[in-house]
Order: sequence, then structure tokens, then C-alpha cells
Amino acid sequence: MPVYYHYQSVADIEELKGKTLPVLPVGSIEQHCTGPLGLDALIAEALAARSCLLAENRGVTCLILPTLYYGFSPEWRGGTITLRTTTLVDIISDIASSLSREGLDKLAIINGHGGNSGILEAAAREASARTGVTIAVIDYWRLAGVRLGHCDKQEEELLRGLLGLTSRCECPLKAHSKPYRITASNPPGTGLESQSWKSVGEIVRAVADAIVDFASYNGGPVL
Repeated sequence: MPVYYHYQSVADIEELKGKTLPVLPVGSIEQHCTGPLGLDALIAEALAARSCLLAENRGVTCLILPTLYYGFSPEWRGGTITLRTTTLVDIISDIASSLSREGLDKLAIINGHGGNSGILEAAAREASARTGVTIAVIDYWRLAGVRLGHCDKQEEELLRGLLGLTSRCECPLKAHSKPYRITASNPPGTGLESQSWKSVGEIVRAVADAIVDFASYNGGPVL
């Protein structure tokens, strides 16, 4: 079974050094249509648990850190609690520093929120250079080849398959600010559809593959 950091004693952590891969689920607390405010974090947390179970069958034991439920979501209102970019970078940096101090030299971040991606990548590069901890940022939808919308049917299926939640993703609300991805090649979606579809099992396996690959990686930051 995966090992949860916050259930361990100091002696346990000492024993686990060099035998486990630290994994940090990261999400957001934001307006998510008719779905739960913590949808992204709930998915990241459940993906960490399920993917780490598969990884353990392949010889990699995860050390799952407490989920970071808050992320970067300034464009939303209605229940949203957002961090500033600098705050999110500092949190990742401080976690990496703490792991380094404990003798843990890797960190896999399983990200459940698209708005975090660029910030987490920058934070990983900076924290890795400063602390020596090698950091992987795992955006599950990129690994699986899925373009997510905001509380779309893919996320609805992940909630159902991973957590047994049956929230309907209907979106009567729109972003408070204008869409920020406006280019000819990547127009903003409506927030209600995916351009491709993958089963829950396929997505879990993709994340597990990334965890196993990262466990044996000895280079710099993995983005």
C-alpha cells in the first residue's frame, strides 16, 4: 500500500528514506459549475492513491504528502479561494526545502488544475536549482492526451470512477475575467467538453507509468 507521510512518526520517516518516492497531489478550490469546489484537488488526491498502488506492483513505493488543495484561480468567483503566483511558488519551494532537510531528494507533483501548470513548472525549476531536490510535474491530462474543459464530462467521469461522486457538470457560471488563452492555434473552449476521451483506468495507468519512470530518473527537473 502507498505510505501517507502525515500518518508516519519521525522514526518511520527515517526508515523510509531511500525506499519511497515523495508524491504531492495539488489542485484548487474554485467555482466548478455544479461540481464540488475541490474537484481538481479531489481528482489529484485520488489519482495519487490509485496510481501509486499500480506503481507499487512495479517496485516503486510512494510516500504521499498531504494534498495541497489551494491553487491559482484568480479568474473565478463563487466559493473560490486562490493563491497568488508567488505564494504557490513559495509553498512548493518550502516543501522541497523541507524534504531536502529530511534527506529526501525527489518530489513528484500530481497536478489536477490546469491553471497551476505554468507556475508549478517554474516553481519546480527554481526549487530544484536551490535545494537539489529533483522535481517532476505530472499534469495527468497531458500524459493521457486529453484536453480538459472546466468541469467537463472527463472530469465528471474521473469523479465517478475514482471517488464514487455523481456530480453533474453543468456550467451556468462563467469566468469572472476574460479568457486568457486567446491564440489562433489554441482558442479557449466552452468549458463543457473534452476534445478526446480516456477511461479512468487509462489515466491512472498513465500517471503510474510517469511515477515509475521518475523513480529511476537521475537528471534535472522533469516537466
